[in-house]
Amino acid sequence: MAVWSPESGFSKNPERHNGESSSSSFEGWGPVYWPGGKGSVPRGWVISEKDKPLKIGIPSMGAFREFVQVCFDQVNNKTSATGFSIKVFEATLKRLPYDFPYEFVPVNGSYDEMVKQVYRKELDAAVGDFSIEPGRFRYAEFSQPYIDSRLVMIVTTKSIKKITWMLQTFTKEFMVTNASNAYVHRIPGQSLRNSLSQVVVAPWLFVILIVTACFTADLSSRMTVSWLEPSILDIDTLLKTNAFVGCNANSFVGHYLTNVLHFKPENIRRFYLESDYLEAFETGYIKAAFVC
Repeated sequence: MAVWSPESGFSKNPERHNGESSSSSFEGWGPVYWPGGKGSVPRGWVISEKDKPLKIGIPSMGAFREFVQVCFDQVNNKTSATGFSIKVFEATLKRLPYDFPYEFVPVNGSYDEMVKQVYRKELDAAVGDFSIEPGRFRYAEFSQPYIDSRLVMIVTTKSIKKITWMLQTFTKEFMVTNASNAYVHRIPGQSLRNSLSQVVVAPWLFVILIVTACFTADLSSRMTVSWLEPSILDIDTLLKTNAFVGCNANSFVGHYLTNVLHFKPENIRRFYLESDYLEAFETGYIKAAFVC
């Protein structure tokens, strides 16, 4: 058994593998079998100038441009990309001990189609705000998640009527305390004839002071803070009212809404830009949006 390194060659003694007793030839060592059955020393990871750069797919129609936004330089006739996912990709490449030539390839299709293009070797890899879900594991491997992603429902809000939240302040407990307050104030109005009465009334006056301060603070906050509540509380309401909902056109959310949450396909409206959701809510085009 021998040890080999590019710097020192062969050596039978690993502890003395410092170049003094090493040799770069095979003489006296017997046959050497490299991985793959080759008889020559492998070069290792070397990319020549003739090798083509790897094709990295990026979504050109992503709904959230903060993650990936495709840019085309007409002067240099070159495609570039910006966004958080691109920065993560570039930071990863800087940690590699070798050069990694690549070129971005914008893809107009869905995220599922991009994953399948990697599977069919039409792309060498893909970078973007991909959601990792079971159906895609059949076609490609994914890096470790670097963002906590989950499916959320977005709805509009409605204001609570003033008379409603004002009445919420006057609870049953407050009314009882207020009645006791009036009674106790009537007692100090009269002369307290013994020390026991003074011992009972003094702590109660302190309690009334605290309750009054809490009520004043609560009432002030309700008068200054805008009180809102969601227009739709749950998914069952959307299903029962046959409401229209929106989602990203290129994501897996549309399939999830139909196959798991059982929305009708004709009630799902798909969007390509994040800004389109606002107009859809304002015009009543959708009642809720599901994003991941």
